[in-house]
Amino acid sequence: MTVLVPATAAVDLVEQILAGALVDHLTKRFGRLTAVSDVNLRVSAGEIVGFLGPNGAGKTTTIRTLMGFLRPSLGACSVLGGELGSDTRLRRRVGYLPGDFRADLGMTGADLFRWFAELRGGLNRRRVDELVERLQLDPTRKFATLSKGNRQKVGVVQAFMHDPIVLILDEPTSGLDPLMQHEFLGLVRDAAQRGAAVLISSHMLPEVERIASRVAIIRAGQLVMASTIDELWTTRDDGSSCTSLLAIGGQARAECGRARATLRVVRTICGRPG
Repeated sequence: MTVLVPATAAVDLVEQILAGALVDHLTKRFGRLTAVSDVNLRVSAGEIVGFLGPNGAGKTTTIRTLMGFLRPSLGACSVLGGELGSDTRLRRRVGYLPGDFRADLGMTGADLFRWFAELRGGLNRRRVDELVERLQLDPTRKFATLSKGNRQKVGVVQAFMHDPIVLILDEPTSGLDPLMQHEFLGLVRDAAQRGAAVLISSHMLPEVERIASRVAIIRAGQLVMASTIDELWTTRDDGSSCTSLLAIGGQARAECGRARATLRVVRTICGRPG
């Protein structure tokens, strides 16, 4: 049966898909090592997707391939409908933050922000000042004198300062204290509310749970779970789904079900049987 979609709805759907990131049957090999195997992942406009997995699971390899730093062995990656590795104009519309942000040790934060702005076509000084204030960062200090947490703050500012329509964040809270982690998650929410597509990798479930609408779990290079946050907490241990944990026994049962769901997710991440 053919389903006719109204023209305006079709255009909206295409725009939503293009205004995000797509990993399509990605496999990445390094010699005999298969780091990522047949991974599928999509992030649409206004959506925050949490990419969970233990260290060495393949999160960073997937993200670096999506960014165009690595070439796929099989499959494809696209951002905003194109490949970042071959279309540098697209990179101006993307905010990227690696888990261990590094820069020229002799440059100050302000120097780095001006350098990134030149690459992207202009500096929004008001936006930079806002981010610096929110993160309590001194941009006049040289990168060499900064702690790991403050270096990561510089990375956060450069990723958000041009209000990108796609954010790709690889373990972005590494080195940030709890207060700054909270402020960072607020920045992510704000970006999604403006319509940005956000992919955030982490090995910490509580961090992702607080902001993501969907999660994808990777282990040993393979995607082992993908679901919405709501589905995650309303799925029983036997795999069946209930409408609402609250509806079947009140707050206490809901908390118990949530604890079981958390344990199930942790076991999935770690590869341990339930």
